[in-house]
Amino acid sequence: VTGESAQGTYTSTINQQLTNTTNIQQTIVYTVTPISGTCEGRIFTITVKVNPRATIADKTPDAICSGLSFLVSPTNGNGDIVPSGTTYKWTAVDVLGGVSGESVQGTYTSTISQQLTNTTNVQQTVIYTVTPISGNCEGGTFTVTVKVNPVATIVDKTPDAICSGATYTFNPANGNGDIIPDGTIYKWTVVDLLGGVTGESC
Repeated sequence: VTGESAQGTYTSTINQQLTNTTNIQQTIVYTVTPISGTCEGRIFTITVKVNPRATIADKTPDAICSGLSFLVSPTNGNGDIVPSGTTYKWTAVDVLGGVSGESVQGTYTSTISQQLTNTTNVQQTVIYTVTPISGNCEGGTFTVTVKVNPVATIVDKTPDAICSGATYTFNPANGNGDIIPDGTIYKWTVVDLLGGVTGESC
């Protein structure tokens, strides 16, 4: 605990601001001498329990692929104070407006997690502003910044027929229901349905 100190002169109240620097309850015992006029009274004690308050730095987890869930479970240590049983609620901001699945969490949960879908062909960002609570002590807010990478989503294609001996080429393009991030590459398997074609290969 920090903030506790001796009071060498008489005051009308017994009051100090105390900070628990750990993730467990701490105790301060004050030994107090009262005085009335010139009459010093019997010494008594005040035992003050100081519950911990979650103090968590901003987090930036690894980027996730569209359609997957991120998970942040703060742990005590490395500058963070995370009492046992700490839970979280949050608000969310979709920075560029290209993500679905993010939502406000109005009640406290044990982890910070949501499934996010990037509806564009470029990386998107969702910023969560998180409030932790431990027992009845609400901690300061912190942010979780989640990067959501795009995933290629291409509907089935049936291009125009080609003549025998010609080369078939298809280059998917972003748009018209398809999501194609820059640099997308492809691999494939093939089935010759009637067995009468040569030149196809995996």
